[in-house]
Amino acid sequence: MKTYNRSMKNNYKRPPTRYNLQMRSKKICKAISPTQFYREELVHFVPTRADGCNLVGYCPFHPGLLGDSFKVNLKYGSYECQYCSKLGSNIVDFYRHSHGVSLQKAVEDLEKRLG
Repeated sequence: MKTYNRSMKNNYKRPPTRYNLQMRSKKICKAISPTQFYREELVHFVPTRADGCNLVGYCPFHPGLLGDSFKVNLKYGSYECQYCSKLGSNIVDFYRHSHGVSLQKAVEDLEKRLG
């Protein structure tokens, strides 16, 4: 039978909960403006047209011929591609989809970017 040692308790690092990650994600979304984020992330994105606070153009997730399939909202950070069905409600979702990482990794990377 294993004996429990108090020092073992101090060495254990609890993984972040989903709630904790969502709260950190909300803080990131408040700290980084969607316009600034998408200007850095979508360097090669050339919008075909501007529709109010939305930019419409080619989807960065797939090669395609449809020049108006991808729409990004610069006010709220949401995005949607009508061709490949990728959509998200904020910049953390976009980072996850574009870099292919988990929510935890996306939150950590964006927090490092904030400093």
